[in-house]
Amino acid sequence: MLALTFGSEQEAEAAAKGILAIHRRVRGELASAEGTLPAHAPYAAEDPALLTWVHATLLDSYLLTYELLVGPLTAEEQDRYCAESRRAESLLAMPPGCLPGSVVELREYLAHMLASGDIAVGETARRLAQDILYPPTFLIGRPLVALARLPAIGLLPAAVQRGYGFAWSPRHARALAVVAAVSRRVLPFTPPAFRYWPAARAARAAKVETGLWRRPD
Repeated sequence: MLALTFGSEQEAEAAAKGILAIHRRVRGELASAEGTLPAHAPYAAEDPALLTWVHATLLDSYLLTYELLVGPLTAEEQDRYCAESRRAESLLAMPPGCLPGSVVELREYLAHMLASGDIAVGETARRLAQDILYPPTFLIGRPLVALARLPAIGLLPAAVQRGYGFAWSPRHARALAVVAAVSRRVLPFTPPAFRYWPAARAARAAKVETGLWRRPD
């Protein structure tokens, strides 16, 4: 994702080829009925409909997380982010027009999918979620993992939270609000070396050097 977002055309294309190679190997059939899909329904990671869903959830998560932990974005900035992310269509061999080009299109698409019944949390998803959100870790790292779980669970739609069986109470919501407030307060004073990915710093430096990016006064 860093290469697709901040890399040169050559770096983005190389990353996309790697993703496509992985997608070609991801295919199979459902072990049991899930949502509106029957048991043994086939799936393939190259399916444009599945790619669209994954892309849209990433966009939504990034925008929500940024506004929660960093700061507000204008509607114009959100639209620009969605529009520029459409670059993934050609890189991932998707038909043009699959991906939402504005934040309104994004919200409408997500609302439609969540209301359609096609999105369901199955046993495999619940098992994977446990592995991701409750990984084995040393005692000293457990508070950090617990902090990371707050936005991961708190930003999910309520129906999806229930599908996974996640507990989410007013106490969790208050804890997430405190974490978000601290993050927004501290980030402006964080040195760039810690605040930005190396790939982002390199891309900005390249744009400054070529005159495509003007340093703020």
